[in-house]
Amino acid sequence: RRAANSSLWRATVCNLSPNAIWTIRVCAENSVGHSPWSDVQEFKTSESPKAPQSLQCVRRLPDMLVLRWCLADPEGAEITACDVQICGSLSWANAVFEGGASPTRTEGKHWQATVASLVGDTAYNIRVRGCSAAGEGEWSPLTCRTSDRPPEAAEIQCVERRATSLRVEWQLPDPEGAEVQSCELWLAGTVSW
Repeated sequence: RRAANSSLWRATVCNLSPNAIWTIRVCAENSVGHSPWSDVQEFKTSESPKAPQSLQCVRRLPDMLVLRWCLADPEGAEITACDVQICGSLSWANAVFEGGASPTRTEGKHWQATVASLVGDTAYNIRVRGCSAAGEGEWSPLTCRTSDRPPEAAEIQCVERRATSLRVEWQLPDPEGAEVQSCELWLAGTVSW
């Protein structure tokens, strides 16, 4: 179809496969006859998304991991969703998200998801990919851990001795995302703990 008052013509070719190269040429017609065919031109439909970049765990919790990544939209095929999977003992499985939510685009090409229903002090192999009308993208892998158990107490020392009591202090840093809530102190008897 011709643009108004112009020598510019347009056509939209539909029902093509995504991520494919198409060969096109044009022939014009008027009341005198047909033009020669144009030179062959190759054009490619929109590609599926690339692998996410800068995939990282930004917050570790006892039963959750907060993930962020960057994923640019391919030309003509906006990313509509992202898949997040966790490697199990036999295969990959879709992640469970906090509150039943899905990964969300936070701004521009930045995405975030909170993976839930995990076990503390455990390493997880995770992969993320984008999805668009052009198909599913490449996976980006990440290994991260939920919050760790508290470390062993260090620098245990007696800071005050009395006839019938001892005041003891120690150092114990909080693991990321899992503040130490209490400590037990065991006192050994004369024969055993």
